[in-house]
Amino acid sequence: MNKYIRVGNIESRKPTYLFDPPPDNNDVDIVVWSPNPYYGHEDEYDWDDNGCAHMKNYPNVTIHPGCFKNPEQCMSVAGFKYDLKEPCYKLQHVCFRPFELSEQDYKDYLYVTRQVYKSLKEEIKKSIDDGSWME
Repeated sequence: MNKYIRVGNIESRKPTYLFDPPPDNNDVDIVVWSPNPYYGHEDEYDWDDNGCAHMKNYPNVTIHPGCFKNPEQCMSVAGFKYDLKEPCYKLQHVCFRPFELSEQDYKDYLYVTRQVYKSLKEEIKKSIDDGSWME
């Protein structure tokens, strides 16, 4: 069973970090994908000498050029966070985001979450059986 899957707009994946990830990170993020409003609209912005975009009406707002690269953008909805003190995961929501999903995205969220839970449960059972969770 795979803990990294995508169903519709909902995906489970390894967390991404701006800086170095924590060592031995076993966490799993649940994200929702949506159309990227910046993609294909580079000409609607003013660009400075550093390669950053600025809104024409709000020149003090800076938009990183990476925001224009992908047709989709994602936002974290929840995550399975591993507890180092004992072999278990905690499902943590980001504010009320799961409840703000569309009806179909929420159904997909529940399905993906169940699949990830089943996969993580198998991993934990295996690590308990072979004693590796205590290392």
